[in-house]
Amino acid sequence: WSQLAIIFISTFIVIAHTPDEGVYFISAEESGYSIDNLAPPAPGNVYSTMQGSDLLLNWDLSEAEDFLYFTLYRNGELLANLEHAEYLDDSMPYGSQVDYLVTATDENNNTSESSELYSTYVNVPGDVNADYILNIIDLILIVDCVLNSEECGFDEVQITIADIDDSGNIDI
Repeated sequence: WSQLAIIFISTFIVIAHTPDEGVYFISAEESGYSIDNLAPPAPGNVYSTMQGSDLLLNWDLSEAEDFLYFTLYRNGELLANLEHAEYLDDSMPYGSQVDYLVTATDENNNTSESSELYSTYVNVPGDVNADYILNIIDLILIVDCVLNSEECGFDEVQITIADIDDSGNIDI
């Protein structure tokens, strides 16, 4: 990901005029150069969709002219450096909450602020037995939980997965 830096040296002078036409100032010649130390904007609109048992993450493209790559973090750990604004996560922990952050880096190694934290539960909605398939077994377990709510036995993750409409209740 490195880029050859080309430095252009500029020479300049300053001429300052006053209201009096005969009074002015001319500076000595000076030379200098400009460096790019401006980071690209933080990536926005991180979202995901389930692709079978995998999680497809997407976010906005970088508008920085000198954009080089994105860095994706899962639960605070570096996951990947990417040239495109998507990643198929096929190794996330099923049945748990995961947190993702994305940064953008430009050709001069300036790194953006992080995207907003994106958190999601990794599951197939309704798949309370965590076999990656929503089937009749899951339905039987959910119905049993509804009918025997005092002895349901679902943990917090299973309750979240069974609450398909996000109403706070397990219902069918």
